[in-house]
Amino acid sequence: MSAIQSTFLAENRYWLSNSPKQNFYLYLELQGSEAPASADRVPLNLSLVIDRSGSMAGDKIAYAKKAAQFIVDNLSPEDRVSIVQYDDIVEVLSPSAPVLNKQELRQRIALMEARNMTNLSGGMLAGYEQVERTKQARFVNRVLLLSDGLANHGITDPTVLQQMVQEKFRNAGIAVSTFGVGADFNELLMTSLSEYGGANYYFIESPDKIPGIFAEELRGLLAVVAQGVKMEIQLPSSDFRCEKVYGFPAEITKDKVVINFNDLFSLEKKAVLLKMTSLRPIEHNFAFGLQLKYDNALGNYAQIEENQELEVLVTSDPELVQANTQNIVLEQTTFFVANELYEEVIRLAEVGNREGAKRLIQQIKDFMEQHFQILPPTEELKKQYEEILRYEQQMKNFDEMSHYDVAMAMKAGRSQSYNMRHKKR
Repeated sequence: MSAIQSTFLAENRYWLSNSPKQNFYLYLELQGSEAPASADRVPLNLSLVIDRSGSMAGDKIAYAKKAAQFIVDNLSPEDRVSIVQYDDIVEVLSPSAPVLNKQELRQRIALMEARNMTNLSGGMLAGYEQVERTKQARFVNRVLLLSDGLANHGITDPTVLQQMVQEKFRNAGIAVSTFGVGADFNELLMTSLSEYGGANYYFIESPDKIPGIFAEELRGLLAVVAQGVKMEIQLPSSDFRCEKVYGFPAEITKDKVVINFNDLFSLEKKAVLLKMTSLRPIEHNFAFGLQLKYDNALGNYAQIEENQELEVLVTSDPELVQANTQNIVLEQTTFFVANELYEEVIRLAEVGNREGAKRLIQQIKDFMEQHFQILPPTEELKKQYEEILRYEQQMKNFDEMSHYDVAMAMKAGRSQSYNMRHKKR
């Protein structure tokens, strides 16, 4: 059984000869197949890394413990788990081992107490170390990192932390999912760690939602259909260069673009948009190649390699070009460009440039409305447009809102932007 359905489209099957230098977009989408109820699942090798700094006191630490115990309860003896707690001191409550005594693990989790500062890097590295100790092929190897505050002890530089998780993901095959609680954590850092660390980011508005969000992550982990999903796009480098990849971190060189999607869950979608720029007038046909590699968790871990070629034909007929526009690529171009601009709106508002944020949000609305005059909006674009209107309305009240409420509004906006960009339902 195939584990992935792929879509590989150019914005047009034709290129108008004698065209000046211009942009050209490619859209690529993967969707995991539905895992049969009877299918054996991929075993898990997890490290639960829980912030127990002073700000976690009360409901936060109580619900974090409840969430960790829920994870343990839903693992099997084939899985491995470790439990790490951190404030300014990092402590491994339970080293990585098969899940054989759930009651003992629950008791160790129950001993967690909120204390001092936030050595996020130390806790995260301890989690990586635990996963690496018992790492095996054909396991999902992942750190689940929860925090409610700023990294203020140990390594605190966001760039260094991003490089650390990227190296662990690329070289060791260990991913990190991040869970930010409340108004005080750095959502840009937590999002960056998850994106460059090959997994997921979650914004948790209130402590009572911690167990439910952990359950959402676990549902995906228990339904992995493909592992080591990697996509390589070969470029006609004498004619085009890749200016940008929207959606996921990518390695861009002159001749190719490589994107590591890591694990793909049942029915999960992952997508990217490539912005290409022509280097000169093009008078000959050209092609983009796609190589998709993954391990099929639905088919005895067979190593799958799929290859496609997308040829674009040069023509002097503008009507032929007009008639062969791929609407889905136009729609996704509007979506990803608007998504990036929306992130900038939130950044401008955060640094106090409210007027700049208002002007930019109007530009986004104008941009999307122009698209809607050409093509009726998809459900995805409708949802995005409504989110932008919601945030615009909320910004009007920022001056009357408390610092806490403004911070929560910005985190909610960034979380919505992240979820839409990553095609999360």
